[in-house]
Amino acid sequence: MLAFVAAIWALLVRLTGGFVFSVAGVQISSTDPIRPLVAALIAIAAYAVLSALAGRHPGLSALTRRVGPRGLAAVLALGSVVTALSHASWTAGGADEYSYVSQADLWLQRKLTVPMPIATAVPWPDGLATFTPLGYGRPAEGAAIAPVTGPGLPLMMAALKSVAGHCAAFWIVPLTAGLLVWATFALGRKAGSDVIALGAAWLVATSPTVLAMAKSPMSDIPAAAFWTQAAAWVVGASLRASIAAGLAASMAVLIRPNLAPLAAVMAVWLVWRDRSPARAVAFVCGVLPGCLAVALLNNVLYGSPFSSGYGDLNSLLSVAHIPTNLAR
Repeated sequence: MLAFVAAIWALLVRLTGGFVFSVAGVQISSTDPIRPLVAALIAIAAYAVLSALAGRHPGLSALTRRVGPRGLAAVLALGSVVTALSHASWTAGGADEYSYVSQADLWLQRKLTVPMPIATAVPWPDGLATFTPLGYGRPAEGAAIAPVTGPGLPLMMAALKSVAGHCAAFWIVPLTAGLLVWATFALGRKAGSDVIALGAAWLVATSPTVLAMAKSPMSDIPAAAFWTQAAAWVVGASLRASIAAGLAASMAVLIRPNLAPLAAVMAVWLVWRDRSPARAVAFVCGVLPGCLAVALLNNVLYGSPFSSGYGDLNSLLSVAHIPTNLAR
């Protein structure tokens, strides 16, 4: 219990920067998370040593067995969340980051286009391009700009921001970093080995790429988390798992629409594995809402379900690009 309380204390100090309060006229302050963390480690070590000396438990191995693979994976996932929150940028420091964060505000305002009347008044051609920041594009009609990035991450940001304030928008990526680690563990268990599952979760939690991207308000980690969760569910044996996989993939499509073909790969795999379309149909029903939402948004903003702020899908996904991509 002492170790648990000390660990929670260290976490709160790290997340809040410390606090000061008074009890019966005595001022108590805590601004250094290292001290309670050391106390937690000492308490754990003391428990292990005393238990071993008393002969009741073989030290930490018994504690590990009690926690189990799920508990260890949960610790890894929680550690990823804490690490990401501790090093989060808490700001939009780049073009894509600005697009995501500002789009969240536009969703809260219920208007995804920003009028730019000044663009029609300037004396040079294509004035709108001058006033279009990176991460934004030109909608189908009017002198205005609109975000080009996928709506999934901004929608989640907007939801948390509406409940807990501006800073809460930056919680999404750290939380999905934890989901990515947990989903990796869940997918690994489907391979029939807790060792593989924990090893995979550990590699994801300590990956330099994951650690770097988990601190920025970008869509890389959320997209990876929801696709991994979809994969973990799609290999399940029940109809309910297929529907859940479809919903997870639906969210992933909202976050990164260009990866929508992955859903088709999963559906084909379900048909091939089961030799029956039932679970594939359930999966498709789950993934359709995200696909339809993206198509509707593209139609409203850019005049066609098959166009986006990045351009027309026929040109973006042209077969002519395949030789160049293979060569690279």
